[in-house]
Parts: sequence; structure tokens; C-alpha cells
Amino acid sequence: MATVFRRLGRVAAVVAVLVAGAATVQGTSAAAVAPPSGKVYAGVTVDGSLGEVPELDAYTASAGGKKPSVVMDYRDWAHTPDFPTDFADLVVGRGATPMLTWEPWDYAKGVDQPAY
Repeated sequence: MATVFRRLGRVAAVVAVLVAGAATVQGTSAAAVAPPSGKVYAGVTVDGSLGEVPELDAYTASAGGKKPSVVMDYRDWAHTPDFPTDFADLVVGRGATPMLTWEPWDYAKGVDQPAY
């Protein structure tokens, strides 16, 4: 169990650094991430992966060219042990904010996974 908490701590630190780094690189503050007053961000996730150019572009085309503000994807630690910068870069490159559920398990092995 201690291993899980250490790993979660590292994940939280990495996410915090990436968020702070993204704000710095873009020259904006964290407050600039919020939508303008009276507006909301619309996001998307679909069965399968939007973490690749053809899927993301196909979604945008099917929505009449309207780009999502947020793109959500799911990853597990077993198949994605390192932060998926390819996904984050793709989404940011399309002008959206990546939202990632990065789960401490192997999605293919059921719910009883003491290693996680």
C-alpha cells in the first residue's frame, strides 16, 4: 500500500509540474485556463482513443468543424507507465486542454490487482 501512495505522490507532482510548466510556456497564469465569464468549456471523449490525429480530426469534422475545448482520455499505468506527452501535445496542438484519467491498474486484468 505504501508503494501505491508513493506512486500517487509522484503522479501528483508530475501533473502539478506539467500544469505549471504549461502555464509558463504559454505565458499565461493558471487563472487564464478558466473559461470567460458566462461561458463554459465543452469537452469530448469517445470509445477508443482520441489520442491520435485521425480520431481527433474525424471527431472535429463530425461536429461541423467545432473543436472541443477539452479532450479526455483514459490510460492505465500497466500500458502507459510514463506520462503520455504524445496525447497532451496532440491535444494542446489542436488548441484544446487535455484531461487525463491515468489509473493505477491494468484495465485488462479485472478488479483484483494487489500490485496496484
